[in-house]
Amino acid sequence: MTNHPMMTRMIAIVASMLLLAAASGAHAEEDSTVPGFGHGTVVLAFKGTGDLSIGPVPDPDGVLGDDAEQALCFTVDLVDVRRGRVVGEATDCFVVLEADENGGMQVFGTSTFDFGGGHAFTSQALVSVQPTTVETPGRTHITGAVPLPWENTVIEGTGRYEGFQASVRLAGAVDLSKLMSEGKVTFDCLFAISPL
Repeated sequence: MTNHPMMTRMIAIVASMLLLAAASGAHAEEDSTVPGFGHGTVVLAFKGTGDLSIGPVPDPDGVLGDDAEQALCFTVDLVDVRRGRVVGEATDCFVVLEADENGGMQVFGTSTFDFGGGHAFTSQALVSVQPTTVETPGRTHITGAVPLPWENTVIEGTGRYEGFQASVRLAGAVDLSKLMSEGKVTFDCLFAISPL
């Protein structure tokens, strides 16, 4: 069989393209569970029942003092609402700053979004927690944090989120009925993450 230089070049080009496509596909698959946040707001659901752990949270502004060492923390799955699949887990920690006789609280919330592979970021905000005023089975309180649209609430990031800045808004409901007796809280919350 005659060896044609043009044919050899074509085979080399096709082989290179196939290798490049395979490498790109593997990279895309590796990062497919990590939201990009490059194209507007991403909504992530923080949904499930978490067990209480006590741990420290960052206190960059020094507002928590010794309480920063005793935050109440819960970890549950993190779901990309648009794609409808679990993309990691989030740990939500809070320190109660104020509480009233009706069950309402102002808490300092620290939320760490961990997508695996060293890709994570942490956001902090003041959170309002109020008892529900309508009957909502399985939910005792409504939660919310509404930073200004241009306010960066991210305090640290790793991997692809190193240097990441975003305004992180929280809206949701929680069941605190088993916190004292069993150390469990059920979350049904949405985080709207808008890159700055």
